[in-house]
Amino acid sequence: MKIMLVEDEYSIAQAIKRYLEDSGSIVDTFFDGLEAMSELGRGISYDAYIIDINLPGASGLELLEKIKKTSNELPVIIISADSDIETIDKAYRLGTEDYLKKPFHIKELAIKLEKISKNSNIKITFGDTLLFDAVARKLYNNGEELELTKKELLFLELLLQNRGKIITNDHIQNIVYEYNYMSDLALRTLVKRVRLKVGKELIQNVSGLGYKIE
Repeated sequence: MKIMLVEDEYSIAQAIKRYLEDSGSIVDTFFDGLEAMSELGRGISYDAYIIDINLPGASGLELLEKIKKTSNELPVIIISADSDIETIDKAYRLGTEDYLKKPFHIKELAIKLEKISKNSNIKITFGDTLLFDAVARKLYNNGEELELTKKELLFLELLLQNRGKIITNDHIQNIVYEYNYMSDLALRTLVKRVRLKVGKELIQNVSGLGYKIE
C-alpha cells in the first residue's frame, strides 16, 4: 500500500512511517500542508491518506476536501488532537473514512488501514495516474481506458494482486500462459508491451527471479 502521511510533529510522523513501512507499506511523509497540497496538485496517486488537521500552510480539512474532490473513493484517515465535535462532524461530512484522536496506538491505525485496504482493493491506484478496476478488469490512465490483451491483463493482475512481491517466471507461466510453454522471448515481449502502457519504471525485473510492482 502506498500512503501519503501529512503530520507536522516529526517524532509522530517518523514513528508512524517506521511502523507502516516495517509492515510492507510505502509511506511518503509531508510536514507542511502546502507542501502536501502541491503534491496533490501533481496528480500523484496513493492508496490511502493519513492527515493531521492542524498543519502549517494548509489545514488537514482543506487537504481532505481536495482529495475527495479528485475522487470520493480515495480513502482518508484523519489523526488529530482536536476533539471538538464540530471539527469531527465536518471531517466526516467531507468524506473521511475514520477519525483517530491523539494519542492513539499506531497498531490501531494499522488495523484501520488494513480494513480500508480490504474494502478498497477493487480499485487499485498505482504510478502517478493509473487505476486498475479489479471488478471490471480494466486499466485507466487519467480516466481514459487502456486496451489490454488477455495475456497483458493476466500479467498485470498478477503483479497488482501481489504488489511489492516478486512473481517468479514459473508463476507467470502457470497463470498467464496457463501452464503452456513460455519462451524467454515471449515473456520479455509481454513485459515490454505492458511497460509501454504503464511505464517502464513501474515493472521491476528482479534478475534471475521474476518481476514485481511496488
